[in-house]
Amino acid sequence: MSNSTAADRRANCRALHERRHFLFVMPNPWDVGSAKLLASLGFEALATTSAGFAWSLGKNDQSVSRNELAAHARDLAAATSLPL
Repeated sequence: MSNSTAADRRANCRALHERRHFLFVMPNPWDVGSAKLLASLGFEALATTSAGFAWSLGKNDQSVSRNELAAHARDLAAATSLPL
């Protein structure tokens, strides 16, 4: 679980984009486990994956409901302190 606030994450994400050598990799976790694994490997931020999440539910891409997507984003955000 993360202890950072939404404001902390926004500031961290902004700092990643504003640094002089701004290249960074944002992998796309498809579930909480992959989010935690990617965070433990040293990534500085995470993105979300539409297809990866849908496939993890046994659905086609772009067939996930709004409620499923919102719950997924909430779960990923709670899994690490990284910007999402």
